[in-house]
Amino acid sequence: MAKTVYIHIGLPKTGTSSIQLVLQDRAAALAEQGVVYPRDAQRTANHRTFVTAVGGRRIARVTKLDVAKCQASVAETTAVFRSEPGARALVWSHESLAGSVGRWEFRFLEQVATGLDLKVILYVRYTSDWMESQYRQLLWGQSLRPIDSISREELLGIQSLCERWLGNIDATSICGKITERLPCAEILLRSFDADRRHNRLVPGFLQTIGATLPFPEHEVRAAAYVANASRPAVDTALLDRMWRGGLDAAAIAALAKSLASTASAAAAHDTGLRLQLVPQACADSARLAYAAACERFPQLPRQPESKEALTDATELRERMTGRLETVRVRLGEEAFGRVLSVIRTA
Repeated sequence: MAKTVYIHIGLPKTGTSSIQLVLQDRAAALAEQGVVYPRDAQRTANHRTFVTAVGGRRIARVTKLDVAKCQASVAETTAVFRSEPGARALVWSHESLAGSVGRWEFRFLEQVATGLDLKVILYVRYTSDWMESQYRQLLWGQSLRPIDSISREELLGIQSLCERWLGNIDATSICGKITERLPCAEILLRSFDADRRHNRLVPGFLQTIGATLPFPEHEVRAAAYVANASRPAVDTALLDRMWRGGLDAAAIAALAKSLASTASAAAAHDTGLRLQLVPQACADSARLAYAAACERFPQLPRQPESKEALTDATELRERMTGRLETVRVRLGEEAFGRVLSVIRTA
């Protein structure tokens, strides 16, 4: 029986957390079909041990793990997989792998996968949508719990951030590097946008690895989409205005916590809100990059032109003010006044 190692490399913001959670939760059912989804030693749904083993010292500075120990662990897991007569597929998954492909330990991968079929799964997303989603997640992360790897200046310098991201997530570049350095690997491309549109995010991944799960598709979707629930757009706009309006980090954190704990109250101010936080020049560059990827990979769906106008500044200011009123008591009058002042002058 042919044995295959699947490496799911992202991109981030393409349902990776959702896929990983389902694979982890249903690992026993998958094992009955010959699919091995190892439990990570760090007790995460993704594989921090694997990304450290493949990403080397640069990734290890983030994961705080020992590269040699991680490589030994991956090699041991692979050896066990080889020896199991009923095991046909070994699946590794981490969303950071795509962005770090230029620094992979390719020699280690070749050695550990010798004699096995090697397939790399890459999810591609409309690049401008990806960029907007990534920035919003970063904005909330920085507001709720300051991130060591990013400074306030970098957050405000969104143009530079977007340019850096664009260089790391280009599907043509990622696939080119893998093909050049790891010619034994087959690259399997999937469209996040197409899978999401047809409600088949997790089923689509399972189909790629030749597996099924014994429960209805609607349950798969329910399990999948709770992984990284979207924040209300009006709340995200509020935080963005606070960072750019010069409010201090402590006050922003208090606001973010108040908004996060009252998300249901945002609905009245959020309906129909059309918001874009990344600069238009970045969005245009991202759309061009995705169009180029479609030329290289015809199986990717073309990105439709948006026909919805963005919410104008006056209406957005009114919505943010209305939403702020819902957390006035939680914030206190002094903090409420400071935030309101930034809204009015932004």
